[in-house]
Order: sequence, then C-alpha cells, then structure tokens
Amino acid sequence: MGLSIVTQPSEWPLSLDEAKTHLRVRHDEEDSYITDLVASATTYLEGQFDLQLARREYRLTLDAFSDTIELPRKPVAAVTSVKYFDEAGVEQTLDPAVYTADLESSVQWVLLNEGQAWPTLMTGVNTVSITFTTGFLPANTPPDTKQAIRMLVGHWYSNRETVVVGSISGSIPFGVQAIIESLMVPVG
Repeated sequence: MGLSIVTQPSEWPLSLDEAKTHLRVRHDEEDSYITDLVASATTYLEGQFDLQLARREYRLTLDAFSDTIELPRKPVAAVTSVKYFDEAGVEQTLDPAVYTADLESSVQWVLLNEGQAWPTLMTGVNTVSITFTTGFLPANTPPDTKQAIRMLVGHWYSNRETVVVGSISGSIPFGVQAIIESLMVPVG
C-alpha cells in the first residue's frame, strides 16, 4: 500500500488578509513570510489531530481490492476515481456503480456494492489506485480551527526564534493546545 499527494493545497484555511488582520500588519513586505506561517501552522495542526485542513488530492495504491478499503486521510470530500490494471495489464477506470464511497462515517471507506464484484486484476503490486480529495474549502473550515491557526501564526510572527530570552514559554501557546484537545475529542 502506498499513499502519495497528487495535488498540494492551492489555498490555506486562513487567507493572507485574515492573517494580516489578526497580526495588525498593514504593509506588504512580509506577505510571503506570513503565507508561509499560515502553511506551517496548518501543517502543524494537521499533524496534531490527524485531520486534513487544507484541500489536497491523494492517490492510494493497493495490490488488490478488498470488500472494504479504508481511506487513510480524513475528512474525505470526494473519491475522484478508482483505477486498476486488468488481466492484460491495461489500466481501466472502475464504473462508480460497482462501489460506494462512504464519506459520512468516522472511518471513510470505499465499499463494494451489493451484487457487484471487483474486476480481475493482473498479477503484481500497485494494481489498484484510488484518487480522493481531502480537507476543507477555506470557507468551510471550522472557526475554532481558524482561531488555532491565527494563534500559532501570531505566536510565530512575534517569536521568530526557538528561544525567547527573558520570558517564560511553553512548546506551544496554551490556547492553541486547548483547541487541539477539543478537536481530538470524538463527537457522537
């Protein structure tokens, strides 16, 4: 099994204008730096609670089909395609009528529909690939997540080094940790 990123985010959950408003920055000289901070904060938070915040496209490769195939990143917004190499070694796109993409459950799956059968594959590795999109559109990013990004960006913008002399600091600001912990609590 392999997982690769097909498309990196084209926009982040927090826009440059939103970040600059939070930072009270009115000039354009640091726009690139602030954008990098937003990207870094987003990536940091994604790692903290195993949730894709920025929209990305992934490709999952498998050696064979199984009745249920778990998609390893969440939330999944869409399954774009399921492809496979047939017995002759020709790449085919699977008819969506054969499978269902369960994007509502806490674990998101590609499931074989009742009365259907997976096609016969060529012998080998990486004979199945599922392309899917994860993450939120910026307008749909949860407000508490945007606030955590703002707080990290503000902290990193003000504290540009790993050690701040003359002050007491923790590894990340307390408010961000509180938001992360609330996001890690299962809902339902």
